[in-house]
Amino acid sequence: CIFAETPNCVHFRRRDAAQKQDEPYWCDHAFGPEATQEQVFETAVAPTCSAVLEGYNGAVIAYGQTGSGKTHTIIGDAQHRGVIPRALSRIFASLQMRKHWSVEVSVLEIYNERTRDLLAPGQFATQVDIHEVPGKTSAEGVPCFECPEATRKEVRSPEEAL
Repeated sequence: CIFAETPNCVHFRRRDAAQKQDEPYWCDHAFGPEATQEQVFETAVAPTCSAVLEGYNGAVIAYGQTGSGKTHTIIGDAQHRGVIPRALSRIFASLQMRKHWSVEVSVLEIYNERTRDLLAPGQFATQVDIHEVPGKTSAEGVPCFECPEATRKEVRSPEEAL
């Protein structure tokens, strides 16, 4: 059983009766089932959008077990837009006010410690590597990573990006 205890702590309760303690996992944000798409976006993704508009690379990652709601959170549905459509709308709305701009999109899937390029040409997704950029960190001191082999697609609208 997994439950969000605080806005940045998730507890994992083992089913094994011999194991009586919960294991806490700390993260930037943890949301319970009552969280709305808007709350998740504004809390966890909007700051990444702001950083992207300042010239930083941005990534949104959904992590969880099968059936936990990752796809719903990321993509959403007709009534509840997910965080990716919301992020693209916000970024492109800001960019439209600028004279010169460009956007490149990569779509990667990380599963079982393997990274697949979902935009790679051909019938099958291509495996690519992620590398830490030596000596480069974010403003907060977090190491920067890149995926130089990933397919990048230049887009001019949220619709093209999706």
